[in-house]
Amino acid sequence: MDNASARPRWVWATSAFFLGVSIAISLAFVVALTGGIPLSAAQQDYLVSLTPLDYLVIGSVMTCNLLGALSLVQLRQFAVPLLVTGWAFGFFELVWQALAKGWIAAIGTAGVSGFAAANLLSLVIIAYALNLARRGILR
Repeated sequence: MDNASARPRWVWATSAFFLGVSIAISLAFVVALTGGIPLSAAQQDYLVSLTPLDYLVIGSVMTCNLLGALSLVQLRQFAVPLLVTGWAFGFFELVWQALAKGWIAAIGTAGVSGFAAANLLSLVIIAYALNLARRGILR
């Protein structure tokens, strides 16, 4: 079970998901902040309202998720708390953003639906990692 081919396929899919999401979010912020795309007034207001603490939390969430995915590829039990921490901080950050920063107006209904689906998928991945830990696959 030590070689890469012995890892379950879903471990690789999970890592690809978190890597893809992190890249997409990072690129979206860079493009929006550099004026690469036209923004609505709500989107401009949202970006202006973000503080260094907001960016720190967003970066921390992505870091937890990426480290959790990497730990999962390495079949380490520490993947579970990293993934749970990333999801929990991300969820509460989104609630804060929605209530205090105008996130829903900035992202729109389709964006909210996409984030809801991504959160659901994250919970499924956490359940999968817990299952791997219970079966003794993670060490």
